[in-house]
Amino acid sequence: MTNTTQITILSVIASIAIGGSIFGYSEIIAMDGEYGFDKSEQPLADAIAQLDQYHEVQSDANFQKYSIKMLADNDLKEFGSNWKVLAVDTISSVDPVEIKKFQVTARLLPSNNDSWKCEYETTVTYVYDAKTEQILDKKLPIECEAPIILGKQSNEQVFPQWVQSALASSNRAFLASVQGNDQNQYGGFGSIKVPDLDETGTDNIYSEMDQFIYFGYNQVINNEFFQVGWLVETIGTDSKDLVYADEFTYGNTTAQGISIDWTDDGTANVYIQCGANDDYYIRMFHSGELFEHDTNYDCDNLTDNDDNNSVFLENANTVATSEWEDEILTDVKAWAMKEWETKSTTFTNWDSASNEYENCPSGTGTTTDISSTLGLGGTSVWTVSGIDDC
Repeated sequence: MTNTTQITILSVIASIAIGGSIFGYSEIIAMDGEYGFDKSEQPLADAIAQLDQYHEVQSDANFQKYSIKMLADNDLKEFGSNWKVLAVDTISSVDPVEIKKFQVTARLLPSNNDSWKCEYETTVTYVYDAKTEQILDKKLPIECEAPIILGKQSNEQVFPQWVQSALASSNRAFLASVQGNDQNQYGGFGSIKVPDLDETGTDNIYSEMDQFIYFGYNQVINNEFFQVGWLVETIGTDSKDLVYADEFTYGNTTAQGISIDWTDDGTANVYIQCGANDDYYIRMFHSGELFEHDTNYDCDNLTDNDDNNSVFLENANTVATSEWEDEILTDVKAWAMKEWETKSTTFTNWDSASNEYENCPSGTGTTTDISSTLGLGGTSVWTVSGIDDC
């Protein structure tokens, strides 16, 4: 694992040349879940390998550099003085491989002297140009808003004192394709569709919602929950975002933004897997850019036998599903889900997957609102209206 409290003096690698094509990914359908794929068959295998080399030598120095830059910004001081940088993530091109942006996330540790008063967690995100080190974007709080907590929460989850854990209400609805043999693996990867939405007119998707919907790939690794996917929400601000959640780093599963443009009806390759410095990484490749987040969670931890090892559609809205499901204009879809049997050498298809609902409208059971199976390298499409009035 990296130690982000130590300074490592190393030269910045601005660009990493690679050879060969890294875009060609023809899905191989195995006859059973035991067929082992070589790591070179992973989408973007060459790019990920080159970036792992970069992170192994540079991640500590980048964390230190961008933490200092961010914490010196006067806009942060307007809220309070006690900030903690939690993540310094990278966004890269892949042909050639080149670090393009650094995404830095910090949390305000509350004190009585803060000018900003909010009962909820306060986080900010800055995006820096990797070449110029200039700020490209700042996501600062405008008003006190409840955070969006993703996924199925347990009462045992530990939240910082100021975070309202009741947000993970039991009346949320899920349509989940749940991995079959999901225990004692090293994470995995797959592909999901990023949909086209109706965002115009009086009946747009935001006008028909009062909370959020989330669709993504999810893994529980030794009791820590990691997620990556897309989110549409209307809490405070109407928005659609690519997001991830990292329970180990943040102490909760708050949705954290990914600073990559949303492409309607585009593919996102999503990864929760072992990476540089023997840490688990959350990755997303979409719109020609690769986002990478180091969880700092050791790869000696293995996946749990838990139904959160899955792809699921989550509905937190209290309005009827029929008021917003027609505003999703393209398929909600996932395919080619894999799991790592070793840290970085061999992976297989999911051996099986069960299609389940929860709280729709009550209880838990099997569902036909997810087509086919994600087992054995298959493809599934979610019938969004299957989340009925939850």
